[in-house]
Amino acid sequence: MWRTYAASSETISRYEFGGGQVKVLLAKTTETTYAEARICETLRQKLIEYGHQADVAISPACSDPANMMEQILAQRCYQIANACDSLVCFRFPTWFFNHANKYFWLTAYQPFSAQPSSDEPMVSDPYLSEYITRATRAAMAEAEKVYAATGESVPECMNDAGVELLYAPLAGETAYRCDSFGDTIYCHAHAASLPDIDLVLQAMQHTKTGVKAFIAGIPNGSQVKEHIWKRIAEAGLSKKVGVQEETFTEENHIGNLSRCLAVLPAFLPSGTEFHYAVQEAGCCNKPVISCASPDCDLLRHEKSGYWAGRDPKVLARLFDTLFEDKALAEKMGAENGRTVRGLGLSWESIVGRFTN
Repeated sequence: MWRTYAASSETISRYEFGGGQVKVLLAKTTETTYAEARICETLRQKLIEYGHQADVAISPACSDPANMMEQILAQRCYQIANACDSLVCFRFPTWFFNHANKYFWLTAYQPFSAQPSSDEPMVSDPYLSEYITRATRAAMAEAEKVYAATGESVPECMNDAGVELLYAPLAGETAYRCDSFGDTIYCHAHAASLPDIDLVLQAMQHTKTGVKAFIAGIPNGSQVKEHIWKRIAEAGLSKKVGVQEETFTEENHIGNLSRCLAVLPAFLPSGTEFHYAVQEAGCCNKPVISCASPDCDLLRHEKSGYWAGRDPKVLARLFDTLFEDKALAEKMGAENGRTVRGLGLSWESIVGRFTN
């Protein structure tokens, strides 16, 4: 059962664990991404499936540097020691909970990354930055083990701390499939920014074949979706670009993956979100085209997909290449599938790490 608690000194004693061997509490924040939410919820389900007890504690997210010190202190005041046998912390500031059997599983580059819409560092005050760095290292020293869902989710202050890479398997991996290689580039958009969407639309203006793009995951009624429809009309792309109108669900997402020509997770930040998207594409034997910087070890340029950069003409050329040579798309997709399956990911192994 899900519980949300405000940061305070209140004792946590009201979690409704099911029967099982080990009580595991998963600590996340109100700020999360598609991949993080899937990882946390699937881990909860798998813990219960393997006979343990599991619940989720949701802590308020903290993105304002002025409040970070207060948030760290609030987490330290939580009386959580007797609430569970094992504690798994995903994001700042949940790292600062006091518990004798605490694990980190880093799923986001927080809080030392740059703001998405700014070149200014999130923590610009050198004294505050030093405080958070020292506090983080102290919290790490308390942890039984520190894992990272990707190498890009590790803050600089943790780089020399023996962090172990621990990829998360997909949820419901057996549901992923490859039905066909159609004419459509499937674009994830649940973390879309307008510049990213404009980049794809610009690329579609330069294509010379019958390749199409399909954008999914944007909530109905959002300004982003209104912007897309406006840009499609202005550019005369109504026959080349489609936008998913129905609510984004796991079922229609997997269906889109299974029928597409290639996957373009252009709207996803590098790190856990991007890795998860590459894994999903691999489980469907589909190649991946990325507009992000080449920092994902799962995607092999010109082998399982392309690092395209942000030139719309380059993107258009790659779209056309795969459309005209579907045997190449199939070959790249198969390579992506082999790479992902070769990871040998297992929820049983991950559950064991947090319960032994």
